[in-house]
Amino acid sequence: MELIELECRNCGGALSASDVSMELSMVRCPNCQSIYALKAESKKSDSPSNDLLKKPTIDTPKGFVVSDSGRELEITQRWYTPLFFGLLFFALFWNGFLVVWHFIALGTGAWFMSLFAGLHTLVGMGLIYVVACGFLNSTVVRVSGGVLTVRHGPLPWFGNLELDASSLKQLYAKEKVTQGKNGPSYHYSLFGVDHSGTRRAVLKRLQSVEQAVFFEQRIEHFLNIEDQPVRGEAPL
Repeated sequence: MELIELECRNCGGALSASDVSMELSMVRCPNCQSIYALKAESKKSDSPSNDLLKKPTIDTPKGFVVSDSGRELEITQRWYTPLFFGLLFFALFWNGFLVVWHFIALGTGAWFMSLFAGLHTLVGMGLIYVVACGFLNSTVVRVSGGVLTVRHGPLPWFGNLELDASSLKQLYAKEKVTQGKNGPSYHYSLFGVDHSGTRRAVLKRLQSVEQAVFFEQRIEHFLNIEDQPVRGEAPL
């Protein structure tokens, strides 16, 4: 009999016999405390597998709208969150100060002072645009006719994408940690892996791992892609 070594699909930690409950068909990882159900294996298999069942199904997150006709899948994510109100007040304060600055500088003939604030003015205009996008924009992910498209609008934004859906072998969520003055911040992306093993970002800067996994599960289900663990994917 061949000895099969069990590993946690989330953290890769080793699993021992004491972690497995055959009566409940479950296993608990002693390292990350993840709990999984065990797949029943066919008796005809020559090489039994220790694969665990897919990750839990994520319900539709707040701000998402899904349309699935069977021939076309469309997922719309609205950008708006209450945080944009705070950013709006900051942008108004920033730009209001600059308006007063330029008014005084130009009114007194000190044009160099106005020129000095030019970079800050560009930053203020950028803030206003980001706030406007936050209130108005949505991300639309559509799978139709064998093509996966990502569009952000109605205000222009980077990250639009179009790719051959049949080239996708797997989708997975990826976590990015950014260290700041107030501690770490976490952002999540949805990556695709094609049949050659090439990885490509499909969606970036999602607010939670649940949002990324939701996109992953709905697109994989629509394309009949069986979920498999991917090295480097964010744990759910």
